[in-house]
Amino acid sequence: MTQTIEILDALPGCGKTHAVLEMMSKNQDVPWLYLSPMKSEIHERIAKDADKFGLRLFIAQDKGKASEYKTMSLQVLEAFKNGDSVACTHNLMLRFTQEHIDMLKKFNYCVVCDEELDLIKGYNDLKKGDINFLLENKHIEIAATDGQVSFVSEMSTDTRYGDVKLFADMGCLYAAKTRNDFLVIQVSPRIVEAAARFILLTYNYDGSIMDTFMTMHGFSKKIMHLPMLKTTNERIKEVYNLITFIETPSVKKWQKKKSCLSASWWRTIDDEDLTNLSKAVKSIMTTQKVKSEDIMITFPKAHLGGYDGEYKTRKILRVNGLKMEDSFVQYNARATNDYVHKKLAIHLTNLYPMQPVMVYMQDMGYVCDRDSYALSTFIQWLFRGCIRESQPMKVAIFSERTSVLFKQWLMKNR
Repeated sequence: MTQTIEILDALPGCGKTHAVLEMMSKNQDVPWLYLSPMKSEIHERIAKDADKFGLRLFIAQDKGKASEYKTMSLQVLEAFKNGDSVACTHNLMLRFTQEHIDMLKKFNYCVVCDEELDLIKGYNDLKKGDINFLLENKHIEIAATDGQVSFVSEMSTDTRYGDVKLFADMGCLYAAKTRNDFLVIQVSPRIVEAAARFILLTYNYDGSIMDTFMTMHGFSKKIMHLPMLKTTNERIKEVYNLITFIETPSVKKWQKKKSCLSASWWRTIDDEDLTNLSKAVKSIMTTQKVKSEDIMITFPKAHLGGYDGEYKTRKILRVNGLKMEDSFVQYNARATNDYVHKKLAIHLTNLYPMQPVMVYMQDMGYVCDRDSYALSTFIQWLFRGCIRESQPMKVAIFSERTSVLFKQWLMKNR
């Protein structure tokens, strides 16, 4: 079992996936588990590329008669029991039981993970004062060492605080030491611990949230080298010559605004700012003469409309002539080729790690790099577009911080 993460660190488009699949195909005397964030990547790209290399990978299916198919999790478990190599999504991996983990250990599986795992995130479903209420009425206890929240009363999971009890009973709810109202949900890094080798395909890993989280849990890291189609420096030089920055007067005006476009700013956006953003985006569409289907745009998903997931729908950003359902690309999109036809990227966010995550890690003595997070997330998002296919791309960055970070990165590495 390993305590070291092997990092294959290179820009999107350098050929990380191609290189690692070729390596796996040449080492089929050991079983492999390949993880990807995207279901479409597993069922289409990875399945197709594995065939090219003669790499045998079991991929669970979710269609068919119930009598003929077990759940995807059970299908993977059966493959593990046979010692077969498997490809599945990050989300399916997070549903692995202890039996899955035991099989990984038993057969000495090597794990390849495409992109970082989301092992820690903020828990924002409580109102101010809820934690103090639960503490004062002896419903919960918070460990002084690591902030783990334990539910000690017999409160039912059907109550208002049912989710708190559920997550606490699962052992994954933690509170920051200095701000106990800042809660995070942690997923055990057991998938890394169980692997004979754990190889991570990513870019700019140092200082990332996963890097900080794994260091906090006692893991080390080392750089892995494989021959790829291009080096990162070659790729950056190519990108430098392919990007055209769109900085209309309205874009420059937004870049000069202070303390804007962060998640907290978006939560309290007023009608005037929403209207001005809409007009600025429309002016870019007009001057660049780009069709709606060729545009990729990002901002907090709660402002997209019709979204009832983690956040309630807030004020909706609408732009005349822009079909948001075709153009919107989540700010943290990664490991997908679904948007390689996009020729114009419009970025309307100023990214920071979630505050509860930052505070919790700082209280534990570990700090992730906020600028590294913003830059890496932006680069991953941008490389969903046509730049991934080495095609010229126009980019409008409304946040001055993000714009400066990206331009400095280009100039430093070109």
